[in-house]
Amino acid sequence: MISYDDDRVNSMLFPEYEMINETFYIYKDTDDLINKIRFYLKHEQDREGIIDKGYEYISQNHTFINRIEEIISICDI
Repeated sequence: MISYDDDRVNSMLFPEYEMINETFYIYKDTDDLINKIRFYLKHEQDREGIIDKGYEYISQNHTFINRIEEIISICDI
């Protein structure tokens, strides 16, 4: 399940699968995840850049209006 709220509150999400627009990063296993967490804790500028991109993407593409338009399109209303 994807949690869009993570980007809405300016946090960083590490899903186990690949996402788009460089707003999410993947990890291969637990060791890889731990290494990525350590890296981004030490590299605040990189981390903040990813968080900002994610927030911007979610804010522009996953609004209630977007969802309603998608539902209307699917239902052919």
